[in-house]
Amino acid sequence: MDLNRIRDQDLIYFGERIEPYFASSIIIRGMLSQDNLKKILELKSGVRWLYTNNYFFMFKADLSQIKVEVRENFRQKGKNYANSLIKRCLEHGNKLVSVSKAIQKKSEKIDKNKMHQLLNEYITTASNYMIFQNIALFEDSIAEITQELVRKYAKSDQETIKLTDLITTPSKLTAAENEMDDFLKICTKENPSKLLEDHAKKYGWLSIRFFVGVPWTKEAVISRQKDNDVAKQELESRIEHRKNVEKNISSAIKIFDRKDNEIVKLIRDIVYLRTQRTDFFQESSYYVQPLVKSIAKELGVTYSELLYLSGPEVLDALQGRLNYLDTIKKRKTGFLVVFDQDRDIVLESLAAVKFVQERSILRRNVEDVKEVCGNVAYPGYAKGKVRIVKTDKDNANFIRGEILVSIITTPNLTPSMEKAAAIITDEGGITCHAAIFAREMKKPCIIGTKVATKVFKDGDLVEVDAERGIVRKV
Repeated sequence: MDLNRIRDQDLIYFGERIEPYFASSIIIRGMLSQDNLKKILELKSGVRWLYTNNYFFMFKADLSQIKVEVRENFRQKGKNYANSLIKRCLEHGNKLVSVSKAIQKKSEKIDKNKMHQLLNEYITTASNYMIFQNIALFEDSIAEITQELVRKYAKSDQETIKLTDLITTPSKLTAAENEMDDFLKICTKENPSKLLEDHAKKYGWLSIRFFVGVPWTKEAVISRQKDNDVAKQELESRIEHRKNVEKNISSAIKIFDRKDNEIVKLIRDIVYLRTQRTDFFQESSYYVQPLVKSIAKELGVTYSELLYLSGPEVLDALQGRLNYLDTIKKRKTGFLVVFDQDRDIVLESLAAVKFVQERSILRRNVEDVKEVCGNVAYPGYAKGKVRIVKTDKDNANFIRGEILVSIITTPNLTPSMEKAAAIITDEGGITCHAAIFAREMKKPCIIGTKVATKVFKDGDLVEVDAERGIVRKV
């Protein structure tokens, strides 16, 4: 690939992410596995990516092609295609977590050769699983299928909104939802201290995203503790809400024919999978993180510095086949990578900076604006001060009643989301984590604003009109 031929019109912005090259190299190389694309997803080819300054871009032509193929697979093969996808994702995901747990147990007091062996085992298993991360690219196709179904049965705009919300409810509780239920149950107990410590160990991985972050501690969980009566009331409300949702779903689809009922089930399963497929990787990174930290120490670099390297580069560094100190130094001053079909093409230092400067889409500049618009995930109104939340470290500064503004929401942001008066995201569709959480917690939520984290800053006073999908400075 000739990088100089890449122009703004060739790329489409995917989003800002905290994931470093170490994690993205494992994920995207797995997503581009030609064998798995054909064998598992029944697609001809994958989507090439460009990554720089924490921003991810997809090649527009690749994305257009995959949308056509996914839509065709769902229409021609229907439930057989979707059920096979769901089954395989869960099987491969559970295997990844199992292998990662075993690696954690073998990671203490080991030499370079053993480090290399264990990391190679993890990268191989994780890369093989990552084909299922392509499910993120299915959202438009799933949304189209949902809209076609809703148009067939809804008789008004209000019914359209309600039916869409119902049939895009995940078929199972996510790990974050289970964590919240278990946490509230503990808060209703007498002397919950030991239970909260066990809870932190069980769910600590929720604060790890793409090898970034630290596991929840007992103290972090205790800081969220609620009054006994408040916790009991909130837990009862959550359970009652779910019962009502399932009751409403059953009532709404009574008039659906058999085939459409099957489609509803598939939609709900895939919505669940959208979160679960990433949770498998995040949990695996929790178990493997100690090994990666040991490797950083062995190589004489900080953990964050090691994450500038790809997985294969770390393996090479352990075997003395890479001048990793020089590589890390260059990438700190400028870094860009194109994930081509069969290899990573990397620009460093001034070459990376020059490439970005010549393409406006990569600079992500935002003009001075006072208002952003997005899609309503849950209606309502709120007014308050903005708090930008991107990583679990930001949870410590969040004050109850603030407006949470984030790129996307993930389970590690749960402590802030609980306190938020409203939730605003740059990204997300009807099946995203923020939308699901907002409906569960009945919080005003606007998703897909594209630029909220760039337009607003900490302390800005804003109005959130989650009836019309508008956030404005006041």
